[in-house]
Amino acid sequence: MKSILLAAALALTSPAVFAQATPAGNLTADKKDNTLVVELPQEGVAAWQRVAQVLTDRGYPFAHSDINLLALTTAFNPLSSTSSLSVSAVVRGHQLTLRGRSESVSVVGTPSQLTTVRRSTSLGGVSEGWQELEAIARELGGTVRYSRLVVR
Repeated sequence: MKSILLAAALALTSPAVFAQATPAGNLTADKKDNTLVVELPQEGVAAWQRVAQVLTDRGYPFAHSDINLLALTTAFNPLSSTSSLSVSAVVRGHQLTLRGRSESVSVVGTPSQLTTVRRSTSLGGVSEGWQELEAIARELGGTVRYSRLVVR
């Protein structure tokens, strides 16, 4: 009886266990997307090192990096006279998740405003931070997918 229950349990779970994971996101970006998922030819530490090199080459200083977690976050790097971008990257296998935070100052002496980088601005254009994230993804190569992660 136990062997029948075990066989039934394995039969029910095997599709979930053995199914291949599909890449997250869509091939076209939506205005509310805030995440780029890049399918890289490298994986693991090699992919993490590649991302670190591209960000370094683009002038980003690192605020945090962890080779064991395959994650890194940059300090804010100026994009223009009124905004800076911080990039977060996490590698899982061949997939790299890229997200950004924008810091903007409208008037000298006014506290800066931190926002999650989304594709679209409040006026409907493509945000400067999003354009930079896409440029980073292009430099890394591979297929780029777009997604919207919940930001709390």
